[in-house]
Order: sequence, then C-alpha cells, then structure tokens
Amino acid sequence: SIVVPPVSNATDFSTPPSLAACQNTAFTFVRKNTPTAPTSFQWDVDGSPAPNFDNKNLVYSFTSAGPHTIKMTAIYSTGCKSTKTNTITVNRAPLANFDVALADRSSCKTPFTVNFTDLSRGNTQRKFDYGDGTPSVLEPSSNSATHTYTKAGNHTVSLIAINQFGCSDTTDNLTYKDYIKIQVPTLLVPP
Repeated sequence: SIVVPPVSNATDFSTPPSLAACQNTAFTFVRKNTPTAPTSFQWDVDGSPAPNFDNKNLVYSFTSAGPHTIKMTAIYSTGCKSTKTNTITVNRAPLANFDVALADRSSCKTPFTVNFTDLSRGNTQRKFDYGDGTPSVLEPSSNSATHTYTKAGNHTVSLIAINQFGCSDTTDNLTYKDYIKIQVPTLLVPP
C-alpha cells in the first residue's frame, strides 16, 4: 500500500482572537481536526517543550508580555510529522491596588462616606465591590472613588482593574477582608 504523508497545512490549532492574549491568564490552544488522525502531539512555546498539554490541547499562561511563538507538531503512525506555528502577542496585565486612610476605615455611625485612593497601574477601567451589596459598576479609571455606606457591619472591599486590551489584574481582584468597619453602638436601657 502507498502511504501519503499528511499535508503540512492540515495541522492547525486555535489561537486567541486577533492573535493576542493577556499576561497571567490561562489560554487553551485547541487542535483542529485533521483529515488523518495523528497518533501524538508535541507543543512548544518559544522553542521549549510545553509541559501542560493532554496530547491534544495546550493550556498555557504567559508570565511575560510581548510576542510568543506557539508550535504544534502532529506525529502520525507513519512517522511523518506536520507542524503549525503561530506568533501571538501577549498584552501586559494591569496591577490593581487601592488604599483608604487608616482613620477613614471605621465609624460608629451611618451614613459613612469613605474616600478610596485608586493606586492601580496600567488600567483604563475599574470595578469596585464595596462589600455592602450595592452593584459593582464598570467605570473609567481615576485616582479616587467615593462610596457612602448606609449599613453597619464589616465590609470586604475588592477592586478589579482592566486595561484597553480587556486584560484584568493578575489576581482578577484585590480583596481586603473586613476593610471598612461600621459599628453603630446600641444603647441598652435596663428594664
């Protein structure tokens, strides 16, 4: 019988839209079906074998921004190999961070207005969760934010910073547990 080696363009895999991805965010490169089923695969990232693949697909998180080369090699039972290489751009992730002056983190009455300092870098949008049940709203970045608490209790605050590429901060949110404390005293009247 005559064995025809696979055509090199038969090997293909999915890439991020516009060949761009986000730093520190896992992306799955999925092999596309080929006319002849390969017996195994090898994935390389920037010239080194990729350790995290299931013999078909690659899950990879890029820790550095910039161009990265992904290569998939399909190996067939005949010993023939077929490769596909793509270069993708990995966009830098923003860094979320915020602060509130120590004196402004607690109160004994409501309403209590808190001024947040947004220390995030590399972002164009942000989303605060003030921890009191009010909806989080995606808004343009600025150096400050103000929120008025109307309920007593301990409030856990988080912030998501997002850049122009849609990449979010490396932890997806920065959380401060029980960051804002509002303890309204209760007057006990003896019977």
